[in-house]
Parts: sequence; C-alpha cells; structure tokens
Amino acid sequence: MIEFGEVDTLIDLLEKTQRKAIINGKLMPQVKSCVIHFSDDGIAETTMIVRDGKTSVATFRAECEKHKAGSVVIPDIETALGVLKMFPRKRPIGVIKVDSGLRFKSTGKQTTITADERALAFPHTQKTVREWCIDSKVKMGCMTDSVGYKMRDGNVRLPMFSCAVYGSRVKDALKMSSMNGQKTARFTLRNDSEGVHIEVGSSLQGRTVSDVDCEVFKDVYGEWVFEGGLENVLEDGEIRLQIIDFTPENQGYIMLIRSPSQEIMLRSVFTA
Repeated sequence: MIEFGEVDTLIDLLEKTQRKAIINGKLMPQVKSCVIHFSDDGIAETTMIVRDGKTSVATFRAECEKHKAGSVVIPDIETALGVLKMFPRKRPIGVIKVDSGLRFKSTGKQTTITADERALAFPHTQKTVREWCIDSKVKMGCMTDSVGYKMRDGNVRLPMFSCAVYGSRVKDALKMSSMNGQKTARFTLRNDSEGVHIEVGSSLQGRTVSDVDCEVFKDVYGEWVFEGGLENVLEDGEIRLQIIDFTPENQGYIMLIRSPSQEIMLRSVFTA
C-alpha cells in the first residue's frame, strides 16, 4: 500500500502526470495511465512518455509514507481522479492492490476500482502500462547527468542555453496564450540582447511577449519553439531550464527542465 499524507497530494501527482495540453483545440491529457513507484525513503514518482511516444517524457515526485519499495499500476488516471475527488481533500489516503483492482482507502470510507495490470498504455499501442513506463524510464535516463543530455555513447552534450527561473513566472507567461479564447499550447522561448522572453498567441487575437526574470548561466542568443502544456505542470519554485542543440542530427532542439520534484524533456516543434 502507498499512503499519502493528504488526498490532495495524490491528486496533484496524478494531474501532473496526465500533463493536460491543448491538442487540436481541446484541453486533453497527454498521458492516460501510469505506474506509481514508491521507495523506502518516502518518495512516490511517475515517469511516462506522452501518447505520441516521442515528443516529451517527464518524471513527477511526491512525498508519501515510508514503505518497502514497490509500485502500483493506474490504468486510467481520469477514473482514479474521479474517485479521489470525492474524498475529503485534507485527509490521508492509501492506495492498495487487491486481486485485479485498486482500493483507495481514507478515514471512514474506501472505494475499489478494476485495475488490470495487463491494460494497454494507450488504445493505439500494444504495450502495457508497465512496458510503456519502462520505455519512459529509459528515455528519461538521458537526463540523469545534471549538466546536460547523456548520449547513447555515454558522452554528455552540454546545453547551448541554460538558466534558473521560478516556475511561477514561466506559467504566468504561458497562461497568456488563452487570451480571447485562443487554444494553443505553442510558445517561443527567446534569448536576445534585452533578456529572456516567452512569446505566446497570435497577432489576430493577442500576441504576448513576457519578460522572464532569470539567472542565465549559458548565454547564447536564439529562439526555440515548443508545445506541451507546461503551464499545467510546472512547480512554482526554482527550476533549471536547458536547451540542447540536436540540429546536426536534424532533430531540432530539446528543452530539459529540472527541479527536486520533477524532470521534463520536450522536443521542439520545428526541426532543421
């Protein structure tokens, strides 16, 4: 069983794992299911690639009670959230594997749902949730070195741009993309002689350029275009943001975001 201090903690972990983003004009989860791994030092985490299998992968962490290390499969995050949101938010919650299901247990009540570990990660793949999670951890292994991106040959490709910034400032800039009902997850990160900026939106309905106050470590001018619903998952505290250049391989750029509770990897929208 995984025990969390509050229902809200588990809800936050699962909602971030979903990584909702605007896709074809609709706000949709990029991840349908997950495996929650928990360690004996009191950390629960998820690591999942988004539905297209290539554009982004992320790890999210939350505190839980100390247990013997293990894991549970959540075959449908939206169903689990539907259960959790009916419990008092500030009460402790436990997740228990029972037969072919999961039981959510809080003070005075418990709810059981079907949870087959053979469930597919997405309808379009033949990989189970656990198999998708294993692939995700392999991809996320490229971020294990804090100074850059670990290549297959073991070498580390250093960032062309790197800064430390508060996630709340990035989220505030990205949320301007909803101005006048615009529905897009696309944004441009730009570093120029006047500083670091995030640009969102269209000229027709409102294009916004937000100055981003940050500490720059690798000061290379340029602009890079990404998508991914970061405004729904970034933590408010300080994050380290890096841009890695893969244009020599015709693979565009990769953005790496690191903090104690999350790591996120995004591929750029446009490639060279």
